[in-house]
Amino acid sequence: MALANPSTTAVLPKLYNPYEGSVCGRQLDETVDEFLNRLPPLATPQCEQVPWIFIANPYQDAPSVMEGEETSGQWASFVNRGGRLLLELRTFQVELNKREEKGKLKMYNTQREKVVKQLRDIAVELKCTSGKVCTFTYCS
Repeated sequence: MALANPSTTAVLPKLYNPYEGSVCGRQLDETVDEFLNRLPPLATPQCEQVPWIFIANPYQDAPSVMEGEETSGQWASFVNRGGRLLLELRTFQVELNKREEKGKLKMYNTQREKVVKQLRDIAVELKCTSGKVCTFTYCS
């Protein structure tokens, strides 16, 4: 008995990158190796144009807005909310560095720990925990 031959035409998903065109994010047309060579995590200094290094899941849904509410997948919500938290942390760091007082590192570390917890909580709330690593590696 011969089996039916299924169609060989595959529908490719439309890729989405919230960081497309941004200097600090991986672009859809570059490989991960090209991205890491362009912005090596341990050697790229923070600046206004590159406050963080971002790489997105290109298979996430693109955000769409309907009557003021986001109707896309949970990944887009996580990227948006998480991005705001990271930007707030960067702003906190910049403002803290302008101050002339002791204990700035401890204050920053406390704020960073809060943001990490908030990011984890948002990821759990939005069911976006697949592929996440919740540890930081520090090099001396």
